[in-house]
Amino acid sequence: MSWKRKLERNWGRLGMKYRLEEIVDVTMGQSPKSEYYNTEKNGYPFLQGNKTFGFKYPTFDTYTTVVTKFAKAGDVIMSVRAPVGALNITPVDMCLGRGVCSLRMKNGNQSFLFYMMKYYVSHLLKKESGTVFGAVNRNDINGLEVDILEDVEEQKRIARYLEMIDDKIELNTAINNNLPPHPCNARIAAKQRRQTPKTDECLHTDGKVSDRGGNEETAEQFSSILVA
Repeated sequence: MSWKRKLERNWGRLGMKYRLEEIVDVTMGQSPKSEYYNTEKNGYPFLQGNKTFGFKYPTFDTYTTVVTKFAKAGDVIMSVRAPVGALNITPVDMCLGRGVCSLRMKNGNQSFLFYMMKYYVSHLLKKESGTVFGAVNRNDINGLEVDILEDVEEQKRIARYLEMIDDKIELNTAINNNLPPHPCNARIAAKQRRQTPKTDECLHTDGKVSDRGGNEETAEQFSSILVA
């Protein structure tokens, strides 16, 4: 059976079952004191929560000269306080605040991890605690049970397939809203240059995140592919 057919049947049947801590390194955030924050881009980019999350990559409006918890470029960033489970990938080394954590696949396949977590975030939400502001902790995340393919190359093929879906969604959204895709997505930027004229409206000069929507559409597409 081809990898695509396996993907279309059911993610949860594709491979071996693991606790997340067995295959992923988790770093929980810890915020520095606010006196170290700045907006002049001094120090490292800092995320306290998912406020500046984009479609796939965040933008940064706050920096810190003191780093408490560190995430490397390419790490998956997940919000651990309401709303729990929002996902992005950091394009740069950054400081993690208490509202987020970083996830790093031990085999280095970060793109696969991003899409795997999109599928399993609904399982994590069942562990959410708190009456007003929901949250999950390290034990909740580490103990999440996931099924994955053991073949790394097959993981990469699945991730590439899902990236193509994301690329199409982001391109269509950018065209419809007359906005540029995130600068980290070079493939989408190249496609948009071929399909839409440049205008001053497409230039971000204030560092603010554009409203491209969240991951809801991608998650729906993801679920429809994975669950037959």
